[in-house]
This record gives sequence, structure tokens and C-alpha cells, in this order.
Amino acid sequence: MGNHGVYAQGVNPYPQEAAVQMMANFKAGGAAINQLCVAAGAVLSVVALELDRPTGDFTESTAMREAEALDAMAHGAAAADTKADMLLLGEMAVGNSYSPDSSCNGLSQRSRH
Repeated sequence: MGNHGVYAQGVNPYPQEAAVQMMANFKAGGAAINQLCVAAGAVLSVVALELDRPTGDFTESTAMREAEALDAMAHGAAAADTKADMLLLGEMAVGNSYSPDSSCNGLSQRSRH
């Protein structure tokens, strides 16, 4: 869980502090994903990644340096249960839907040229 720097472009109506509140709700068992996990007999693990330090705004520069991206992935990998039968990954952050949308758009634009 982290915050995206592109939030500064006004891509989300919620304050970035909402990510901290959402994380607390996940940990308290109050989110819809918690109920889905209960129904499936699954365990939910939330890994917070520097909520007070968002990534860079990718509309202006690189969102993360390679070392930062590798560090974030290492945190997630360390949290994974190596004995689990299945691993499902998700991401929650304020401004998070804009990043994959922009990536898909960029990739589709490149494929047309």
C-alpha cells in the first residue's frame, strides 16, 4: 500500500491521508476485501509502503528509481507466506487507478506506431 505522486495532478477526489485510514480498516477487518477473504477462507496481509512519502509524479519525471521499485517488491516478497497454496496480489493507494490506466494507454499508443 502506498501513495502515488500523480495525485498532485488532481486525479483523485480523496485526500492522500485516506490511504492510512483504508489501511487501518483493512487491518481491523472492516473492508469488503476482508469479507471476501473470510468467505474464501483466505488470509489477508497488508504491507504498507511509506505512506508518508508518495512516489514521484510520473507526469513530470520517473515515479520510482529502480532501487526504490526493487525495494518495494522485496518488501512484498518478504511478506508472502512461502507455504501458501496461492498468492493473489493487489494494490491500494490514493490515485492508484490512474497509473495502470496511463501505462495501458502508453503501451497501446506505442503499438500503433
